[in-house]
Amino acid sequence: MKRRDRTIAVLAVTFAVLVFAATCVRIVRRYSVPGPFNADLQGLCDFHNGLYFPARALLDGISPYSEAYAAAYPVSRPIPLFSPWVLIAHFPLAVLPLRLAEVLFMALQLVLIAAMSSIVVTTTRWYELWEIRPSTAWCVTFAGLMATRAVHATILNGYFTFELILGVWIALLFADRRPLVSGIALLFVAIKPTFVLPLGCLMLARGNFKALLIGGTLSVLLTFGPIAWIIAAGSDPATTSWSDWSSQIQATQASHRAVPSESPVNSWTRIDSLSLIAKWLRLSPNDWVHLGSMFLMLLPAGGLLHHQWRRRKLQQSESQAREQDNWNHGASLTSPTATLLLLTVTISVYHQFYDGLLLVIPAIAIAIGSAGWENWNRTSRITLAIAITAPLWNYASAGFVVGRFENEITTRILTSVNAAALLGSWLFLIAYVYRNSTGGPRLVTGDMGPNLDPSAG
Repeated sequence: MKRRDRTIAVLAVTFAVLVFAATCVRIVRRYSVPGPFNADLQGLCDFHNGLYFPARALLDGISPYSEAYAAAYPVSRPIPLFSPWVLIAHFPLAVLPLRLAEVLFMALQLVLIAAMSSIVVTTTRWYELWEIRPSTAWCVTFAGLMATRAVHATILNGYFTFELILGVWIALLFADRRPLVSGIALLFVAIKPTFVLPLGCLMLARGNFKALLIGGTLSVLLTFGPIAWIIAAGSDPATTSWSDWSSQIQATQASHRAVPSESPVNSWTRIDSLSLIAKWLRLSPNDWVHLGSMFLMLLPAGGLLHHQWRRRKLQQSESQAREQDNWNHGASLTSPTATLLLLTVTISVYHQFYDGLLLVIPAIAIAIGSAGWENWNRTSRITLAIAITAPLWNYASAGFVVGRFENEITTRILTSVNAAALLGSWLFLIAYVYRNSTGGPRLVTGDMGPNLDPSAG
């Protein structure tokens, strides 16, 4: 057993090192020189445009949301609607020379992947199925994450996806037991409104009031603090009052929407449900339509989560509460309702394919038949696990594949697969959780797949 574990671990680490080396080579070959954006040269482009130079501008008292910033720094445009807190979090990199900051940020990315691997292993405990050591399972998980499209694209572009994913997972894991830890994690989730808005609403529905209060308070302080600093510094002539910030953000959002590749009709990266509908109806929804569609999807999911929370509170005995917790509360992120929560966050509003990393833990739990999924047969579990991880492995929707097709219908089909797989899974989970929440016939799986079993409790 020890020799087998050692062999598996060595092979996994070797594979991960090779993948990382290949990504580094691609970064060098496609390095994005700071300045105007070039779609063919994306190496660390998001690090330059979204973190390093905006943080330097904030240090100089310049609003990174303004056109004055875009004109004064080697960037392609102002940053989108990110919280200024993300720039504060990366100040240590912004004060360093660019090359050194790039190397340290790449190292940070590896540390974050390692942390994600640890959470995946400890929450799913998938190593028990293979009868291997947790340390070996960690190596395999690390290698598996490195192999996904999401991790490769994040490292290549220098985005902060891993910080968001870890923030969501930790916020949910500790929401009940340690609301302070959960609140601090929510501070990182609040970097992007498209993450924190649906997550905050669903955590509110399931009763995580303390964590939300702590996270909300910290987010407000660290969001408005930098804005007040820039106004007080007076270094940016375009930012002399709070109303100037609103105008800047509106103008920035409009400029980002004007980019053809940002439109859901043309995007090959988006996986949210609205992008799927807009792609086939040839629509370009504005921010209000995005918010409206998000709340429409939050209503059924939030209602089920709230019902489960109330039902759990009414449990009289510890054994009943423990059994109910296994099925619906999902402190381990592996239960059906935890899966529904994470899937709703992913598809209810604007998200890209790399955000599909949120669903790694539920996918593994489904595949191995964790609590809540044990009544499903293997075929049904594997099918659902594959469907909710489609954005991570489906290279048919990658730009280098889509770009080879000139037929519009073919392109639309290829770029719709990921969102369609997630939306179909979401609809099925809504029905599954509802059946098990109302005390009606429980949805189980037999040899022919899912069915309704009136005798199931």
